Amino acid sequence: MVFRSGDAAVETRKEKVMNLDQKLEAIAKALDKVQKKFPNGFNSWMETHHEVVEAITLNLSKERYEGEVKRRYDAQGRGGIWELSEELTDKFEKLNKDREWDGDYFDELEEFLTEELK
Repeated sequence: MVFRSGDAAVETRKEKVMNLDQKLEAIAKALDKVQKKFPNGFNSWMETHHEVVEAITLNLSKERYEGEVKRRYDAQGRGGIWELSEELTDKFEKLNKDREWDGDYFDELEEFLTEELK
């Protein structure tokens, strides 16, 4: 079957294919961003973030909080603490990209946070 370039059906198909290509490219870019933000998957990031927030919260609940938490809170307030928790989560996840944990996750995270929050 031969189609002429002026054929309306062929032009409509070409437009649909081009639109589909654009959508697939946008999806690929979005997935790339997600993969960069969550190198070990969202669940891992969320788990780590919970632990980071808990450690920072415990530090803030002390009568005399200290270290990086104090510096960040004094300089930027609650927004700085929010940013700090995200930064530390991202850093830990990137440092441990594709790592298989064999029961040492919490020890490793505690050591990381002790170093980062001093």
